[in-house]
Amino acid sequence: MKRQQFPGRIETWNKRFSQSKPQGLVPTPSISFAAGAAKPGTALDLACGTGRHAIFLAERGWHVIAVDGSRVGINLMLAEAEARHCRNRIEHYVKDLEAQPAEFVIEPDGYDLIADCFFLHRPLFSPIRFGVRPGGLFVGALHVSAPGLNDRHRFVLKQGQLVGMVRDWGWKILYESKDLDTNRAVEGQSTEALVAQRPA
Repeated sequence: MKRQQFPGRIETWNKRFSQSKPQGLVPTPSISFAAGAAKPGTALDLACGTGRHAIFLAERGWHVIAVDGSRVGINLMLAEAEARHCRNRIEHYVKDLEAQPAEFVIEPDGYDLIADCFFLHRPLFSPIRFGVRPGGLFVGALHVSAPGLNDRHRFVLKQGQLVGMVRDWGWKILYESKDLDTNRAVEGQSTEALVAQRPA
């Protein structure tokens, strides 16, 4: 399960994770595409939740650094990874990604793939850009507002904003999609996703 992390809400997510039914591990389509477009390397899964993407990648040979503010979510991920025999390929950190000063720092040129799915914290975009190694991939899947609701709140982007930002970086967009995982969107929102490659 993915969600927005922000001050005062991590305990809410701990409670929600502890009370929710086990989720399936089907990845969002952008993650599936990226895994098929690149050789396994080192991946960073930001706000990994209960780990559907981290486990998907680990099962396919990636070394995954999985970060989330919820200890409950991390523990659920680790238990599932152990059952699937890929626990040794997941390195985990319980860190609030919105904390100031930062609790987790994205290492420059440190990752072959960085995934940011269903978690929007705008200050992370620059570290993500420089954290992907040359030739590596950024996988984004974020909620966007419906037309006329672009300024509804700070946890959604305007339509086309994600793609526009990555194009401004000068990266090649390999995959683009809209309205995926709509069961996760709230009223007045849809979802946009991409896989983009940093120039080698």
